[in-house]
Amino acid sequence: MAKKILEMLARDSNREQNFRINLNFTKPTARSKKHSTSNHPYRPGWKLEVYHDLWLNISGTFLDNTKFQLTILDINQVSSGWKRSRSGKRKYKTKTKFNNFEVAITLKYPFKKYGAVKAIKLADAQAAIKLPNWATCKKINISDRAIFLRVKVDSKRSLEDVSQVVTMMFLSLYQILNLAKILSKNHHSHKSNLKIRH
Repeated sequence: MAKKILEMLARDSNREQNFRINLNFTKPTARSKKHSTSNHPYRPGWKLEVYHDLWLNISGTFLDNTKFQLTILDINQVSSGWKRSRSGKRKYKTKTKFNNFEVAITLKYPFKKYGAVKAIKLADAQAAIKLPNWATCKKINISDRAIFLRVKVDSKRSLEDVSQVVTMMFLSLYQILNLAKILSKNHHSHKSNLKIRH
């Protein structure tokens, strides 16, 4: 999957520049990946642990000098506690459940080229995000220098589906950047018209 994503990213990247890639193959429920511990919502005496497994991190630069970072996170839940069997014996049970994938992309764009991004309304930016119905936009944030997008992918989907979402996320973010480029050109042409009239 990582190879497929890298091939997709390489089409719009300078071949002389390297990507930085980090693949984490340690256990998804390793102690270092524990995010939170709480009481189980409907099993008295049981505890619920949530693990965030950030197993893929890729960063690099596109041909237009936009820097990107892509991360893919698996969220797992571990329920544990004592359970009494039919014979009356008590056994300590542990159950692991894979919740979902979370894909996040940050684009740090060149201000001269896409500076008008900050003028784009959040509703217009959200409308530019095109995703399949089994993926949900969890957060989009636009600042003077960067765009951040986080998407949740249903746990039943395959890695092939996650790869498809990654491609659609990049395309959606560039829809926003291209809109900013148009706004920026219109702004400059308006300025030059004012100078001519003056």
